[in-house]
Amino acid sequence: MVWRGKGSVSPSKLALRLLTRIPKWWSERFTVRVLADSGFDSDEFIDGVHNLGFHGVIGSRSDRVIGPGKQLSDLCCKGSKVQFKACKTPVYASWFKLKRARKEHVWRYVISTQAADGETIRRWGRSRWRIEAFFKTLKFRFGLDQFGQRTVRGAFRFIILGLLAFALAFWEALETVVDWALLDWGLVACAAADELVPEIQALDAQRTLDRLRPILEARGSTC
Repeated sequence: MVWRGKGSVSPSKLALRLLTRIPKWWSERFTVRVLADSGFDSDEFIDGVHNLGFHGVIGSRSDRVIGPGKQLSDLCCKGSKVQFKACKTPVYASWFKLKRARKEHVWRYVISTQAADGETIRRWGRSRWRIEAFFKTLKFRFGLDQFGQRTVRGAFRFIILGLLAFALAFWEALETVVDWALLDWGLVACAAADELVPEIQALDAQRTLDRLRPILEARGSTC
């Protein structure tokens, strides 16, 4: 399901539709916890997740009103129970510092529909950022941004190929990376491709050379 922009079904409703497709036996055997960013911080989504029998861990804006003249940012105790004005489901709030680029830190607030202490909610909230970082790595370094499949089988094949590429690059990183804090997945992926499929790399380079040869010859260059 893809959001089509203003005037179409909201992202929250689309997300809830997807959640209704989760097999019932998942809920019977496991605790289903839905991690979502602040873009889904709506009363409709919070109540919807709760009504489906799932636990929601959702990023929230610091200026969300929790009482007369009081906002989330005014809380002093992590794990506090709060009630949004138009939301039927009570939530529990916590917050943490998130490291950004250039070593800057920003405060992030997170709410949980499941009662828990502040440290547990904080840990749940931080886990979403690790998942998002992994997804962005797959998307921009391992081809998921080229996704254009129109069938379920095609989608599974494309995702599996992306995960396989990541796994091979990760294996390469285990042998070559010294400082993981400075890891560049793009360089690691290129090194893995050079090591594992040099023939394909050479073929791709030859195609590029063939494409540029007429331009180079017109300029009097040699290759």
